Amino acid sequence: MTVPRPSEPTCRLCALGPLPEGNHVPFDASTLVVSSDCDLIALLRRDLGDILVAPSLHVSRLSALPGTAMARFLATLRRIELALQAGDGSASLRTVELLGAPGHTCIRVPTHPESGLPLEKSHVLLRLKSALYASSD
Repeated sequence: MTVPRPSEPTCRLCALGPLPEGNHVPFDASTLVVSSDCDLIALLRRDLGDILVAPSLHVSRLSALPGTAMARFLATLRRIELALQAGDGSASLRTVELLGAPGHTCIRVPTHPESGLPLEKSHVLLRLKSALYASSD
């Protein structure tokens, strides 16, 4: 069942509809939307190889998400972080501002291992997809 998302008319993330699994669409010149469903939106920054994850609901902070939506979002964010960092070191998650999405919370999940070199984009996508489509524990 698809739940309508509260949205802001000027937010490009809110304008995204659900994407069929495996489809990708450009967000801007350097960012690709990899997944969009009723819980979250995942984007790949092609220039840096990093993943950006945003809740589907337009909120300026995660604490504004309803309880069940927050639980699903955080569980998926955790799976994404673990999948991308597995065996490659770890880095801090950060909230970032995404142009075209004013006031929409967006979390940056770095994909750079301890060496500082980005993972191959194909590896990033495989790890991201395995985390997105895995069942929650």
